[in-house]
Amino acid sequence: MDKASMRPYQKIKQKLRDAIQRGAFKPGDKLPAERDLAAQFEVSRSIVREALILLELEQCVKIRKGSGVHVLPSPESTLTPEPIVGQRGRRRV
Repeated sequence: MDKASMRPYQKIKQKLRDAIQRGAFKPGDKLPAERDLAAQFEVSRSIVREALILLELEQCVKIRKGSGVHVLPSPESTLTPEPIVGQRGRRRV
């Protein structure tokens, strides 16, 4: 879907996701308040709220009532490779 045909909340979601992916917000970081994001993107808070809900559905953020919106670790970063175990339980590197 090209940006011209995207709805405003989809554009905001994409901008926030891009910011998260390039490291502007790291896992555990709290995103700015809805009203601040709305002012930054020059949209209503309801548009920002819809974008944040989409990001939560994509498991990019966690919305915590009364606490804000926090960035989650990406699924790739939570995967840790299993060590290779050789004979007699020794690890091979």
